[in-house]
Amino acid sequence: MDIRNIKVITKKIRFKVFFSHLTVLVSLSGLYFFMNEEYTICEYKEIMIALTLFIVVILWIYFERKIVYPIIAFEKQITFMGKNNIIGKIYIDEPFEIVNLAKVFNEMSSKLEKKAREIAYLEDKLEHDKIRTEFFINLSHEIRTPLNVIFSTIQLFELYVKKGTFKDKDGKIAGSLNAVKQNCYRLIKLTNNMIDMAKLETNYYKINLKNVNIINIVRDITKSAAEYIAKKGKVIIFKTDLDEKIIACDTESIEKIILNLLSNAAKFTNAGGEIHVSVIDMGDFVSISVKDNGVGIPENKLDKIFERFIQVDRSLTRQHEGSGIGLFIVNSLVKMHGGKICVKSKPGEGSEFLVKLPVTLVQEEEKENETVNCNSCKGYMYKVAIEFSDIY
Repeated sequence: MDIRNIKVITKKIRFKVFFSHLTVLVSLSGLYFFMNEEYTICEYKEIMIALTLFIVVILWIYFERKIVYPIIAFEKQITFMGKNNIIGKIYIDEPFEIVNLAKVFNEMSSKLEKKAREIAYLEDKLEHDKIRTEFFINLSHEIRTPLNVIFSTIQLFELYVKKGTFKDKDGKIAGSLNAVKQNCYRLIKLTNNMIDMAKLETNYYKINLKNVNIINIVRDITKSAAEYIAKKGKVIIFKTDLDEKIIACDTESIEKIILNLLSNAAKFTNAGGEIHVSVIDMGDFVSISVKDNGVGIPENKLDKIFERFIQVDRSLTRQHEGSGIGLFIVNSLVKMHGGKICVKSKPGEGSEFLVKLPVTLVQEEEKENETVNCNSCKGYMYKVAIEFSDIY
């Protein structure tokens, strides 16, 4: 090898070793030009940074159009519906995830819309029930006013008959007066039942609980009905093993319950039949039984007789009158006392109604439980006349 070549190679090696730590070297005369590997890497790095920035910008634009804009539109629609109390659907075309979110929202909106319609229906129904209740209450007053006039006229005519002012040798006048009076009682009974039913259905009926002797209430009502039932050729028997049992109950409601059960027993028991009334202390509750040996109730009617307007005999030729709401009222009043009522019956063997009332007490300012004792006998007779007015 030529010694000159060796010197040139040696010089280049020394130059490279000496200046290897520099990235770029250019001589003033322009004879020397040198780039190490770091320069090359820096050059590639700038390209990668520029390319990365470009990709980020593209992705951001795509993300903004495909995701951000639909979310903003979704939020605007929800805000608009919320401010204006609108229940509707949201329409989003893409992306897939936001479309699914809109579907979930639309399903929820549909359910809310359905609930809103149900609430509106219930509110409208409650308003109609309120109007109906007020109508029946007003109707009661409108009917009772002329009935009171009729009763007063009947009493006046009865007084004239007794004094002999009107001669009634064959008793036709007295019979006619009794017929008019009985049908007036029927109108009062029907009016009272319709009002009670309307109040019970709309929760307007209120009970006034007091600590009273339930034995006295049932006994006195039974005694008051005994005379009327005896006139129909039937026997009523009261039985209990207690002289006193104090429970919290509404006296007027208990009267309605017992009178209705006695009326039904008398209505569906033939002449010569028996009606048994008993009160038994069962510890936590008191059991009141009204049992007869009358015509009985068909088995397919037993689970329906406590519903409104249900009658055992709905034919036009039925032998007994009634509106079909008495047992509905009885069942409702028993439940308001926290009790239960059930019936046992077989056609041709009679029926037994069992009322179970819980033994509870209410706190009272005075010990009224020793003095409270229903109404007077005269008051009971008036109520018996009304309750038994549809029995001929």
